[in-house]
Amino acid sequence: MAGKISAERDGGYIRVAVPDIYRGMTASEALRLMGLDIDLPCGGNGRCGKCSGYIETVTDGVKKVMPVKLCRSAVPNEGAVTVGFPETLLLGGTNVDVSGENCDACGESESSDGFLAVDIGTTTVEAVLKCCGRTLGHFAGLNPQKKYGADVISRIAFSKTPGGLERMTGDIRLCINNMLEAGRKKHPGLKIGNVYIAGNTTMQHLFMGVSPESMGHYPFTPAFTEARQLKGAEIGVNAENVTVLPSADAFIGADVVAGAELYLEDPDLPPTLFIDLGTNGEMVLKSGGRYYATSSAAGPCFEGANISCGTGGIEGAISDVKDSERGLVIGTIGDKAPVGICGSGLLSLVAVLLERGVIDETGLMEEDLEICGFLKTPGGEKPVQTGISLTRKDVREFQLAKAAIRTGVEILLEKAGLEAKDIETVYTAGGLGTHIDPSAAIRTGLLPPEFKGKCKAPGNTSLYGATAAGDDPTFLEKASALALKFETFSLNDAKNFSEKFIDNMYFD
Repeated sequence: MAGKISAERDGGYIRVAVPDIYRGMTASEALRLMGLDIDLPCGGNGRCGKCSGYIETVTDGVKKVMPVKLCRSAVPNEGAVTVGFPETLLLGGTNVDVSGENCDACGESESSDGFLAVDIGTTTVEAVLKCCGRTLGHFAGLNPQKKYGADVISRIAFSKTPGGLERMTGDIRLCINNMLEAGRKKHPGLKIGNVYIAGNTTMQHLFMGVSPESMGHYPFTPAFTEARQLKGAEIGVNAENVTVLPSADAFIGADVVAGAELYLEDPDLPPTLFIDLGTNGEMVLKSGGRYYATSSAAGPCFEGANISCGTGGIEGAISDVKDSERGLVIGTIGDKAPVGICGSGLLSLVAVLLERGVIDETGLMEEDLEICGFLKTPGGEKPVQTGISLTRKDVREFQLAKAAIRTGVEILLEKAGLEAKDIETVYTAGGLGTHIDPSAAIRTGLLPPEFKGKCKAPGNTSLYGATAAGDDPTFLEKASALALKFETFSLNDAKNFSEKFIDNMYFD
């Protein structure tokens, strides 16, 4: 089914004329069939309200405009229909960094052995194109599966619906094929023969077209965890070979195994903690040659979902908030006008409000707060009324997420027979971990105070691992062996989990 798209931009909104063939279906589904995917953080269940837009009808010259949730509101059966939604909801396109250099070492010939390394994150997909040790291009975009839900649980649920698994698998493979096509356009003489994939266990199942349903209920058993190597033609990926890196269990994915292989491999390493801070707080503690691993369901709060004005790490997202004598100093991604607040911005804002006493130790905030102050721009700081608010419900969502992470860290330490002061280094990766302000993380109680001065944010370690698999023929074997050493356990099995979780809801 397809229809002609008639779209226009209007004051930060996209307006789309909807053809008659889409009448009766939800506005979000009509947009999808027209090739316009929009972000549905709750999977289209009408809970989050993030897909707010409007439906405009004109009947016999009379215009009506109705504010709606696009995922739940049907395209009317009468009148000329236009659907409007904020540009920030649009999922689509891949950002290509064309600053990568050419590979003069091999001349980028058909005999060259270029490869694409891909990190499939729950929220974003990031990749690099490499040849002869050189980075030739960088690609990044939102995971197109976001329209089926912001977190892995939502996507596992959607995979059980008729055609759900096939749709999500097709979307992520198309995303990777688009990256391959963009790379070949930029380097037309280069053979890109191999693709290396890292991601959490659910994302890898969805890429492979394997049902993740068994990970949605106890005992949370994945269909596979081992590395898989197959021909691209077998799965519709436009490369000769595809390699999926190994996971450890349902909630300790290849993204974490890859990071651990890169940063925890030293046999003489003192007690070191590796945390992937995203929708799931996956963490590995190495001590005495043993690898203790668990995951904590932080939920999608740190990815901007379940937050009233939350957004992912897109341009214009408030990513940093500092206090000053004049007021709040607000930084945004790309130095753009504020469009929402992402995980790192939420963390730093809550820390500032705790210091001001606007939020107390229980999480009480007397009233919702509009974020205003001074916006950092290339030309200096400028006064700004963002129109973006932090609500009391947002603070509670943050408390739940940070309590989950902190509790996971504490129980992991107990499992290893250690205290927080015994940890030498804390590596933070993932969507939030890469941009985390350690002082804000400690002030809010996300991390213990004993971690002060010990935090390092190496970057996208999942992508680094996928890249290492392409650069080093031994990396896959080493990562596979490491995954088997992980001593994984569920936090739900810890007798003191509930007690610790409640305690950690408070702000330190």
